[in-house]
Formats: sequence, C-alpha cells, structure tokens
Amino acid sequence: MSNEEFEVLDELYFIVTYKDLLAAVDLEAPLIKTTLYALIRQGYVKCFMDSDGQNEVSPESMDYEAHYQQYTYLATKQGLLAHNAL
Repeated sequence: MSNEEFEVLDELYFIVTYKDLLAAVDLEAPLIKTTLYALIRQGYVKCFMDSDGQNEVSPESMDYEAHYQQYTYLATKQGLLAHNAL
C-alpha cells in the first residue's frame, strides 16, 4: 500500500464527501482522484451517490471521471484491515 493510499484510507473510517477528503489530506486533488479510484478497484473503498450510504455505486457502472466529486466514500472492511496491518 502506498503512502497516498494509506493517507486516504485513514480518513475513510466514516462516510466522507470528496470535498471533505480534499480538505483533510495533504495531497493534491489529481492525486486524491487517482488514489481513490485505485482503492475502489482494489475493493478497499466503496463509493456512494449520497451521504447516508444507501446508494452504492459499483465500479463497473460508475462514471468516475464525470462524478467523482459528487460521490461520498467509505473504507470497506478489507480496506480497514489492510490499513491497520501496516
């Protein structure tokens, strides 16, 4: 796990908006975007259309490029285990 992935996962113990994540981590916006996408593809992060975590967006159906700033994010159990193993 990269330092960037670790830092992003560290903020995703609870559902977080992209805007709040951007403010919380010390990474540039393009790097946060690519890091989030990598974590989603690894199954370490879930992506939702809303802030209550009811409408999950699957990696196969999401249009990440167009909507990543509107999504909310949450670490999965697998992501938390990987994060805490370090």
